[in-house]
Amino acid sequence: MPRLALLGGTPTADPVIEFRWPRLSAEARACVTDMIQRGEISYYGSEGKVKELERSCTTIFERTHALATASGTAALHSAFFAAEFGPGDEVIVPSYTFLATVMPLFVTKAAPVLVDSERGTGNIDPGLVEQAITSRTRGLVVTHMWGHPCDMDRLVAIARRHQLVLIEDCSHAHGSAYKGRQVGTFGDIAVYSMGAQKLVSGGMGGVLLTDSQEYFDRAVLFGHFNKRAQQSVRSQRLLKSAYTGLGLNYRMHPFAAALILDQMPRMQDVITARHRNLSRLSSLIDEISGIEPPVTRPYAFRGAFYGYYPVIDAALGVPRGLFVEAVSAEGCPTRVPQYRPLHTLPVFQKSSYYRSLLSRAYSHGELPVSMDHWTRTFPIPTFTGDDERWKVDAYAEAIAKVVANISELCSLSAERGAHPSAAGRAKVTK
Repeated sequence: MPRLALLGGTPTADPVIEFRWPRLSAEARACVTDMIQRGEISYYGSEGKVKELERSCTTIFERTHALATASGTAALHSAFFAAEFGPGDEVIVPSYTFLATVMPLFVTKAAPVLVDSERGTGNIDPGLVEQAITSRTRGLVVTHMWGHPCDMDRLVAIARRHQLVLIEDCSHAHGSAYKGRQVGTFGDIAVYSMGAQKLVSGGMGGVLLTDSQEYFDRAVLFGHFNKRAQQSVRSQRLLKSAYTGLGLNYRMHPFAAALILDQMPRMQDVITARHRNLSRLSSLIDEISGIEPPVTRPYAFRGAFYGYYPVIDAALGVPRGLFVEAVSAEGCPTRVPQYRPLHTLPVFQKSSYYRSLLSRAYSHGELPVSMDHWTRTFPIPTFTGDDERWKVDAYAEAIAKVVANISELCSLSAERGAHPSAAGRAKVTK
């Protein structure tokens, strides 16, 4: 069998495969250039490209109100303020999610309550959500991780039964659907990120969506003020505060709105192309013993497929870090995932600066499903173009090659364990 590149063999792909995203059109570049020439570089009210984008989002994402923000994090922060989370409140959140899903809660002085994942998808476990509810619980935040919809029938029922504000973080899930219904249409509030690597990207940017005028008005006052707030807020009670708002400048930049608007009409075409490549990748990985493609439940359509994360069978007996090092050496870059479960991070430990705001502290041994999911997955680029099929095939070939040489990799692992300096003798292609 071919020798691993990590051990001196020939790489599967040479040169090293690159993945670049987003892909900006000539029209988008021309539009931004024209805006610069005209001096259209900032908006103070509901106007221009931002106004156009918000109208487009209400149609595409099927909600009554849309509010563009500077980032997905700003949209989440606005959602938490709109829901009136505050001191003494508990809000149930997933441990396995990006930090922005949770960290703005500390600014509201509400207590995030971390819940473990369900097996397979990595999404929040509805059964454990119910167990975590107390008399202080005010809200439930769910993330459709890597574009896979959460079990919304159960989560909506729990939220209604306990009168919780349900917020959907759809930052990974542009175009995803649960039982044929678009994600972001189930919660009281939904949030999308339009960050650099998202399916639709403004470089930075986010959108808050809701059908509630009250939530929308509060979100506007939180991150906007004066002209924009006076144009958008309908509540006479809240309109009194429109001039100042809360002074947080969460406005989206006009250039970001222009870039997003250029990409929105092609969103479904991009999703179709991405699924075509990643479905092929799944079929190839499914033939490799010890590696499983990402799970997709029968009720789910992944939409953006923001991340493609195969699962390593623990029976292979090799550390994940060494496994991804070997695949990367084949000219197919991968890495240890960055989204470490939040309960393992210092901010949620007993010594945390935020310990006075936590309902409880956490330890590494808790919430084992999210940790198991994180420790056995690794990312592969979400190849989208029709010209990238060969890259999909190369990744599958590289993974199969590593698995076929797993005994040599286990020997290297043992050698490194006995002689740590041996790690420096293996060349890794980067």
